[in-house]
Amino acid sequence: MKIKSDLFIEKIKKLYIQNPCYLSSIALWKTEKMLKEANTYEVIDQDKIYLYALSNNNLIFYWSNQLDDFILTKNEISNLDILILHDNFYQLIKDDLVQYKIDQMNPLIYKGNQESITLHEDYLIKDFDFNNRADFVDAAKLINEVYAGHHHTEDEIKSWMNDIAFDPSLWFWIKEENSNEKAALAISTYQASVKKSYLDWIQVSPSHQKKGLGKVLVYETIRRSIDKSNIIRVTGITDEFYKTCGFISQDKWWYIKKS
Repeated sequence: MKIKSDLFIEKIKKLYIQNPCYLSSIALWKTEKMLKEANTYEVIDQDKIYLYALSNNNLIFYWSNQLDDFILTKNEISNLDILILHDNFYQLIKDDLVQYKIDQMNPLIYKGNQESITLHEDYLIKDFDFNNRADFVDAAKLINEVYAGHHHTEDEIKSWMNDIAFDPSLWFWIKEENSNEKAALAISTYQASVKKSYLDWIQVSPSHQKKGLGKVLVYETIRRSIDKSNIIRVTGITDEFYKTCGFISQDKWWYIKKS
């Protein structure tokens, strides 16, 4: 049965608080943002519960208390362009996904002990200046330089200030002290309604890498968010770097796209 997205979001928020890494591979606020534009469904059959959401022929959310059956038929699955699934649900239908490209996602959760690393003496940490256009221009430039295939603009970076989880304290630079060159940038978010922090954009300029600046960004973000957060996460497709910073993998997710 199709239900209103607001009601659907309230249902998944309760589940998310219990087990965030099992419910979503990305930040809850990003999931909510997608769901507001999606068709949301709830199916209840005695003690069986299924919650799923479709948007532009994509299965963007799926959860059930059943681990032995999948609510969508084989034909319905074959008509989808993209599926985002927790491993438990992926295992139920993986044999039906022969025409799809499948990428693993590893959302991570912080379980460290507030580790720290000494910032190299040539560098210092500076808060992002939201009144300075150059900071937005340079943020877009650095992100595009570090992440191949990204084409962010100054206006797009500015638009992130409108997100429900925008937290100005989690935007900061590492600058080279003598030249004032912007060497690294952290942009993270905090969702107060669930007391969760999410590391979103952690990047170091190629000319300043191999100096421990990436870990400084991570540890400083943790320091700024840990007192107000009951969970700190890295979401999406992650790498081993974060595991060296005290993050662990709890759940396996799959991004499945039709070839």
